[in-house]
Amino acid sequence: MTKDSWRIGVAGLGTVGSTYYDNAVGTNPGTGTKEDLFAFYAGTGQMFHLSQNFLVRWDINGAFYSALYDNKTKDKATFSNWNFGIGIGFKL
Repeated sequence: MTKDSWRIGVAGLGTVGSTYYDNAVGTNPGTGTKEDLFAFYAGTGQMFHLSQNFLVRWDINGAFYSALYDNKTKDKATFSNWNFGIGIGFKL
């Protein structure tokens, strides 16, 4: 008998570290502008119990933040990073 579980609405607040290089062409990228940025995290996933001892799980998590994209004008844009993971488990 299998028992599946769905993880919904996992969210939180945190920081993302970013370094912006204003001259990223050639061999010398220039000096970087480092920032610690406020971020909103969200994710979901599902776990499938294939037997009493074996399970498969997938997760997708995203981070949303506003970061510098033009060092000359100091303009910012909203970015998002997404991670997808698959895992297997075996209970001894």
